[in-house]
Amino acid sequence: MTASNAHSPLTTRRLPTLRACSMGLAIGLLAATGIASAASPAATVPPADAGAQLAAPLEISNIDFKRGDGGAGRLVVRFNGKGAMPDLRNQGNSVVVDVGNATLPAALQKPMNVVDFATPVQRVNAHSAGAGSQVVLSTSGEFESLAYQTGNEYVVEIVPRAAQTAMGASVPSAIAAGSARVATAAKPYSGRPVTFNFQDVPVRTVLQLIAEESNLNIVASDTVQ
Repeated sequence: MTASNAHSPLTTRRLPTLRACSMGLAIGLLAATGIASAASPAATVPPADAGAQLAAPLEISNIDFKRGDGGAGRLVVRFNGKGAMPDLRNQGNSVVVDVGNATLPAALQKPMNVVDFATPVQRVNAHSAGAGSQVVLSTSGEFESLAYQTGNEYVVEIVPRAAQTAMGASVPSAIAAGSARVATAAKPYSGRPVTFNFQDVPVRTVLQLIAEESNLNIVASDTVQ
């Protein structure tokens, strides 16, 4: 019992010493972790890709009208990007272009008087139509309409039909003239056939023989040998 009591105070004194060492080690680890964190900069988050952003809404950027070949009226509708889906239709004396997926700025929503271009198109009126836009070409006279799209442009051509009619009318006239020539060639002739065989003969002699055979008077100038 005495030995046991003699060692007991020594064990009690060692416990605070171990606790102090443990606390010192923990503080050292925390300090080292803080230094490592300070030395490593925070990862930079890359900005969002520009291509991932939403595309700008499609709209009409310009409307132009000019005179084309043969007195045709040419309308050029330009968009700010690709993907426009215009639809062309004839409605009485008007040609209507509907673009359901492209808006029209207020600056372009105004009529254009194009009478001075001397084409079948008299007026161009562009305005908004629902979520899209509409361009109306008011015309005068007979015409043919055609359209095509290339890149960011949509082209509408209004061709006067009078020019096409005039071109078509020349075909029957040519046929009639050809028929008249065929009829003349098929006209029967009277008289007997005559055959001449000459070699190095003067022209005046030939004319004289022809006159005698045909009973016609042939007059030749003095320069004819």
